[in-house]
Amino acid sequence: MLLSRNLTCSLQQNCKVFAAGHKGISQAAAKIDVDFDYDGPLMKTEVPGPKSRELMKQLNSIQNAEAVHFFCNYEESRGNYLVDADGNRMLDLYSQISSIPIGYSHPSLIKLLQQPQNLSTFVNRPALGILPPENFAEKLKESLLSVAPKGLSQVVTMSCGSCSNENAFKTIFMWYRNKERGQKSVTQEELETCMLNQK
Repeated sequence: MLLSRNLTCSLQQNCKVFAAGHKGISQAAAKIDVDFDYDGPLMKTEVPGPKSRELMKQLNSIQNAEAVHFFCNYEESRGNYLVDADGNRMLDLYSQISSIPIGYSHPSLIKLLQQPQNLSTFVNRPALGILPPENFAEKLKESLLSVAPKGLSQVVTMSCGSCSNENAFKTIFMWYRNKERGQKSVTQEELETCMLNQK
């Protein structure tokens, strides 16, 4: 997902995110006033609660639900707090495998989704490597490249941490092999025949 320049700058300012080489003032343990965040945990039942247990039975009749811990109410989850189906509000350190680093139901992301040009991207989930939208280069320049560290002028977009790590390994392997081969590029014949399983 692409963040607009305004959102990126807003996140840097509000979350004290800085580029490498910049030192900020520590905000550890400081209370940050965020309108949409809860003020703390609130437990109403055991976990999983009765509603989650019932939902587990329903899901288990359709598919294997053995890994499910509890069911979530994402509409009520905000900031760092995850609310389950039984109304328990818990401080979430897992954050969906760290895929939502700015918290649940972040108002800036909700605002972005309300813009038709962004909604179209989310609904159609373009394969950016082969079928990007016509404004893709412009979006990259105004978002990710506008906050890139000095000297870095290229970006590779990934959809999650796992594929980011996987592609980082692929990239370093390709760099290493190219170095071993004396930086010789592949030939046109190699490019054409590799797709046809030819020698």
